Amino acid sequence: SKMLNISLLNTIKDFDLEDDIKRGKFSSTATLMRGMMVMQKLFHQVDLEILDDRKQASFKATRQLGT
Repeated sequence: SKMLNISLLNTIKDFDLEDDIKRGKFSSTATLMRGMMVMQKLFHQVDLEILDDRKQASFKATRQLGT
């Protein structure tokens, strides 16, 4: 069988919570968690690590493909 592996490293921007609430976006964490729920449905294995000291997020996902 074949495997699809995805690895992403993304910079996390600072956000203004009050501005996000005014625009109808509750928080970057809530948005991130919705996205992670979708990714968990699409991939067999999902790993997200927040690297606070570097203001980055590391995302890794794997999906087994048919033969």
